[in-house]
Amino acid sequence: MTKRKKGREPGESSRISGLGAIPASAKRFLESRGFADLYPPQAAAVGAGLLDGQSLLVSAPTASGKTLVATLAILSHLARGGGRVVYLSPLRALAAEKYAEFAALSEITVSGTGWQGRLRALRQQQQQQQDGDARADAAITTARLTGERGAAAASRGPVKIDDADIVVATNEAMDAAMRRGRGWTQEIGLMIIDEIHLIGDESRGPTLEMILTQQKQQQEQQRQKGSLPSKRSSPDAPPPKMQIVGLSATISNDEEIAKWLGCTLVRSTWRPVPLAEGVCDEAGSVTMSDGRRFEVGIGTEGMPARLGIHAVSEGGQSLVFAATRASARATAVKASKRIGKLLSDDERKTLGRISSRILPARLRAVPAGTPGGGRRWDSAAGAAATAAPAATAPPPAATTPTPASPPTELEKDLATLVSAGVAFHHAGLSERLRDIVESEFRRGSIRLLASTPTLAAGVNLPARRVVIASVSRYDARYGFNRPISVLEYKQLCGRAGRPQYDKYGEAVISATGLPPYELLERYVEGEPEPLESGIMAEKAMRTHLLTVVVLNPGIRQDDLQSFFSGTLGGLQYPESEVEDAVGTAVGFLLEHGMIISKGERYAATSLGRRTSGLYVDPVTASYLRNVAAGAPRGGRRAQRHTLGFLHAVISCDEFNPRQDLLKNHYHFAESLLSGPHRSELLSPVYAEECSRSLLVLHDWINERTDREIETAYKTQSGDLHRMTEGAAWLAYVMREMARDAGRDDLLAELATLRTRLRSGIKEELVELASIRGVGRVRARAIYDAGLRSISDVRAASPARLATIRQIGPTVAGSIMRAVSGKSAGYGRRRAP
Repeated sequence: MTKRKKGREPGESSRISGLGAIPASAKRFLESRGFADLYPPQAAAVGAGLLDGQSLLVSAPTASGKTLVATLAILSHLARGGGRVVYLSPLRALAAEKYAEFAALSEITVSGTGWQGRLRALRQQQQQQQDGDARADAAITTARLTGERGAAAASRGPVKIDDADIVVATNEAMDAAMRRGRGWTQEIGLMIIDEIHLIGDESRGPTLEMILTQQKQQQEQQRQKGSLPSKRSSPDAPPPKMQIVGLSATISNDEEIAKWLGCTLVRSTWRPVPLAEGVCDEAGSVTMSDGRRFEVGIGTEGMPARLGIHAVSEGGQSLVFAATRASARATAVKASKRIGKLLSDDERKTLGRISSRILPARLRAVPAGTPGGGRRWDSAAGAAATAAPAATAPPPAATTPTPASPPTELEKDLATLVSAGVAFHHAGLSERLRDIVESEFRRGSIRLLASTPTLAAGVNLPARRVVIASVSRYDARYGFNRPISVLEYKQLCGRAGRPQYDKYGEAVISATGLPPYELLERYVEGEPEPLESGIMAEKAMRTHLLTVVVLNPGIRQDDLQSFFSGTLGGLQYPESEVEDAVGTAVGFLLEHGMIISKGERYAATSLGRRTSGLYVDPVTASYLRNVAAGAPRGGRRAQRHTLGFLHAVISCDEFNPRQDLLKNHYHFAESLLSGPHRSELLSPVYAEECSRSLLVLHDWINERTDREIETAYKTQSGDLHRMTEGAAWLAYVMREMARDAGRDDLLAELATLRTRLRSGIKEELVELASIRGVGRVRARAIYDAGLRSISDVRAASPARLATIRQIGPTVAGSIMRAVSGKSAGYGRRRAP
């Protein structure tokens, strides 16, 4: 039964010190960090049973304190001696942020907390039965599980998953762990789902929906069987009921979601910083929802930049959401000319230091007025490398990469803008650059940040004013721009208002070509769309149904139907549509040999089990298996398939980003496809069928630098990283499919291709790059010095190794230790 609990009025409060379910050490910890009084949504959650194990769906605005709700739930749960806590986050960046927050809970000791602590407590109780106070206090431990695909998911940090009280995981990594039947997934007593409204996301929502459905059904099975988690502190206690705490932005069908989850609904519209929304017309007149009107005027900067500049001029920070990367950069450039004039001398000095961190370390200052800008690469070779290559051909493959690559155009642009207090942010930035921009915006050093909308679902970066430059977004499914949803708009608005810094927050739409009153009515006054399940889509159904069969050998057709009737989709769709979707998926999996039927029961084949474990769409697995099975055999002479395999993995739906050829790239594609590598193709490929991603990856594994690739193909470092990560993963999937197809002759080549994709090296460096601490640059330097194998390195003297560029005595000693053992250290990844 779902009940709605109203939040208290803002004038009422509860104190942390009065929460009896929270241990004293936890109260001291929270109070030392400024948490004394509960916000109204937090107090409402406590009043609804949060600390007593009641499952809740908390629907409240951004910045209303939902993280503290999660923290209180964790502390009370562990104090009760409950099972493991899982905190689910939709993105790796958010997971990293929450991991850092919860890792700080290690300062808190709770009686019996931690699996090892509970075991110590049991042993002490057995040895000291006469002492009723015998117990073991242990610090709270936290581990992180990240990775978008099964094998890529890895525990991060000093605490192992099996030993952690709290596991912070991405939805995909959690789903992969459950598919593999990891033991710790059976010990969950509290599951917290951050951004649970993303269950309505078409691509990522079904994964979260499956996690919650499986947990609900697993809990029901445990209750029926009377089974208990394997590591409980009291074997006589009754079976626990898993607590679910969903944290959501405001959604219109929150009652339906709460009913499906079996949660009590806690709904609140309160936020610590009041938010006003508005629209700016093309004349620069702004109308706000709180009745205010003000003018920003018109100018050459463009209205989105002008709105941001206006907020900065009044002492705030501004976050401008642009529709594309190009418009984000252009907005930042336009704003920098005005914002730079608002900075004090001390602010300019600070920003200069930040700017220097963006550029490679070997850049030096050049006197003002020198052609080429204010900084220059400090070597003749590096200066030559920064010159743009001829437009008729890409730069030649770098046989010997420079010790440290010169700056890319993106790095130089960003460094210049940061020195003026402005930055841009999008997926093309490397992780290093994103970290700098985000941290400095948080500190207030960067005054205006122009970003693509992906940041709204990422890390927490509030600003006094959020500007929505456009309410249209390109939709690749339809091939044209479409209006964004009200839910997405409200998510963008949620970044407005910095607690402890701003007394108010503003979100303003820049009306370009649209009547302001329409925008006010649709977005400012509109209600977010209801969340809809995506589990009935063919791709989602066949992928997740296969996993259900793998985990439940011998499952009946009616049990499959019953399982998916228990999903959110089963609640929202007619039973006949659920039955049709299940039947279509079963037919596909039978046809492609991933499941077999025996009477009314189904079981997974070895191919089906491997496909589910690899965390790929069965269509992708079937395609790659067919590619491997049909690859030409070399006979007595080894046949190379590198280019053909690259083309195959790029053709998979899971590969991202797939970049189309630009006009000046067609002759590059024709040259590659008709040149010496033509024999590596598995079937004829024409330039019109080729993607820019194929050219990029082929150059990457032939040791072209990031800058050379960006200059030649306009592919930025962030995109390159995602391409190489995705392609390396799919190369591994193809290797496993080749094994299933009986093509053992391809296994070594596919393993080599995966290593080349991950490290960006030619085949001759694969062995050297397997040494711990040796990446593409050091491997090339060692190879060019005449040491061609691990045996050669082991036989060399440390003094000789130290003379090689990019090595030196310290690194030489590390390398010698790595090669002295039985293993060459295959765990390393991408050293410099």
